[in-house]
Amino acid sequence: MPVQVIGTDQGSERDAGEALSHILDPIVGAANQLLIIVGAQCLGEEVQDIDLLLLGSFGKGISFEGNYTASRGHEVRLVNICLIVEVKDTPAHKILFESKHVKVFYGKDNFWKDATEQVRQQRVSLRIFLKRHNQPVPWVEGVIWLRNFDGIIPSSAGNVLGANSTAKDFLKVLEDIRPPQPSGQGLYIAFTKNENVNSIQRAAAFFHPIITPTKLDRRRLELICKKLISDQKYVNRLGTQLLVFRDRGGS
Repeated sequence: MPVQVIGTDQGSERDAGEALSHILDPIVGAANQLLIIVGAQCLGEEVQDIDLLLLGSFGKGISFEGNYTASRGHEVRLVNICLIVEVKDTPAHKILFESKHVKVFYGKDNFWKDATEQVRQQRVSLRIFLKRHNQPVPWVEGVIWLRNFDGIIPSSAGNVLGANSTAKDFLKVLEDIRPPQPSGQGLYIAFTKNENVNSIQRAAAFFHPIITPTKLDRRRLELICKKLISDQKYVNRLGTQLLVFRDRGGS
């Protein structure tokens, strides 16, 4: 699939990641790939937890029709993305729009949490985290996804998605928080500068390293297992007592 979901494999954030992958998969296209990381961690930073982190580079770009004054009626290309998505499953009556801020009520602690400020802090943490690990740093944006809010979202809250959001809604929000820039090939949205074009691929590899065991690794594992089985003398016990072998699936 063009959209790959990795990371935490259960919980509401995973549900949101899978839901977002189904929304975006048709527009990403088979030639491109988008990575959705569930529960990305910026260990050591002031804000460590990120619900969803989207990283993707799209070659010639994902084309769509612009929605705003300078781009309306023109083709816009999304060429790459580095986006934090803060997921809120809060009921609609516990959501407050105050100027450009979205606040969510936590009844257990009896306070309103500023989700907009939360996303800002996550953006800062991600940039510092990548820089601290000697990774090139793309521009980071953030979106709040109110999965149970089906009311009218104020135009001042430009980085908010509501319930039943579509791929078109997603692209419209991106255009709002990262206005298209002109180039010789038309309008485009990018989260990197030309001189740092590989930063998003590097970030994706950093969060999702692919480790392939070598033949030597496999030989070492087989020798260890053989020694363990030999020392336990399981064969001598067969037929004389109950033996239970238990471990995780695939062991």
